Amino acid sequence: MLAIVLFSAITLQEQDFAKNLADGRTSYSSGKLADAHFSLEQAILELDMIVGKEILGMLPKDFAEQATNAKEDAVAANVDFVGAIVHREYTTSVLILIS
Repeated sequence: MLAIVLFSAITLQEQDFAKNLADGRTSYSSGKLADAHFSLEQAILELDMIVGKEILGMLPKDFAEQATNAKEDAVAANVDFVGAIVHREYTTSVLILIS
């Protein structure tokens, strides 16, 4: 059940990525460079979120005999500085990856 929900979420994000990419191309072709820039930034944000969620899925469920605190799992995207920030907490330690 969880796999279906995750697959659906990734599929929706991929659709948003494709839509933003198509919007960027259309805006660029129309000479609307500011709109093209915005659409491409949105596409990059979506791509960062997709990659971040994939990375989160690859992280170990337990680390040094400590269980994952799944409620604290998080992925954030930021165009200005870093791509994606992946956050996973274990029962007594925190692992934060910046890609």
